[in-house]
Amino acid sequence: MRPLFCNLQSAIRNPQIEREVLMPQLRQDPTTKEWVIIAAERAKRPDNFRKIKPTIDKPVYREDCPFCPGNEHLTPPETLAYRSGGPPNSKGWWV
Repeated sequence: MRPLFCNLQSAIRNPQIEREVLMPQLRQDPTTKEWVIIAAERAKRPDNFRKIKPTIDKPVYREDCPFCPGNEHLTPPETLAYRSGGPPNSKGWWV
């Protein structure tokens, strides 16, 4: 059996080996005779868990779309809005 360090180094280079290495191992410390758990999966870095999110393109601006910025005049009047001041149906509101 190769030392765990060698297995981890080869797992970093070869993802197929990574599956067999990531199983926790129970080992006995030869000096103290104490049992320890070696968790090889803890060797992963934060980047290993990052998932790539698909990019979503914004729809093109349309003059008849009430949801496009600048087309607020196409929506009905507001019924409730929180703002620090200003007239109804104006900018500066928050949810």
